[in-house]
Amino acid sequence: MKLLVKRRDTLFVFAVLFQMEFLYLFLLPIITRTWLPHLH
Repeated sequence: MKLLVKRRDTLFVFAVLFQMEFLYLFLLPIITRTWLPHLH
């Protein structure tokens, strides 16, 4: 039972990390495109 819960927790962590990485990959070009003209 504990092994199942631990496996579910690791899958949840992997899903959260994957979603965060997808969000970063999606938002990074937009952020750089909007902030680079302001920085220069």
